[in-house]
Amino acid sequence: MPREIPKSPAYVIAYAAIISAAFTFAIMALHVASQDQVRANEKLLEQKAIVDLFGLGDVERLSGAEIADLVHERVAGYVDPDAPPSDRRREPIRLRDPRSGAPVTLLVAFEEALPADQPPPIFDRERIRGYAVRIGGQGFWAPIEGWLALQPDLTETQGIVFLKHSETPGLGGRITEDAFRDQFRPAGRANDRGLVLLPERAAAEAGGGGSARDAGRGGSVVD
Repeated sequence: MPREIPKSPAYVIAYAAIISAAFTFAIMALHVASQDQVRANEKLLEQKAIVDLFGLGDVERLSGAEIADLVHERVAGYVDPDAPPSDRRREPIRLRDPRSGAPVTLLVAFEEALPADQPPPIFDRERIRGYAVRIGGQGFWAPIEGWLALQPDLTETQGIVFLKHSETPGLGGRITEDAFRDQFRPAGRANDRGLVLLPERAAAEAGGGGSARDAGRGGSVVD
């Protein structure tokens, strides 16, 4: 006859503890084993976002290695722990917010590759493709983080990308769609209130000759 399994409370507790420990160990081992790949994927997603933000290439056609090369060679201020310590392009560039005094992280994209052993010419606007500042704030569910790019003369927005958000798909989550992001492509103008961001249709209806302040009354303002 088959052996009857004891059903005492101590046996049930011990059995559950052993099974739980086995599954916990398996999950932790999987987490540790995949950490490097997770970090690599997150790094690639950020680099793709930067390449797309500055229009350095078609991220849908470029390989991961090509995207990484574009960022390393043509973007100053992007901190990469895996880069050689002697690479001057990877040194962080920080400004200070004149209102709050808080540090602001800056990226500078260039029209051509930069030498790794020289400080980037971050004020040479003839060689610069655009600037980008790190942006962030509290969304409906969780913080939102991204980059906002400006033209070299700082009078127009160049683009926007979001690296982190937990907004509702179809609602706030649409901030990653082209319909929203296109508003930040060369159609915004700086004024004393901040950056007035105009959709192309609004800019066209403004006649092209009015000021951004007049044309942008229905737009969004980022301080």
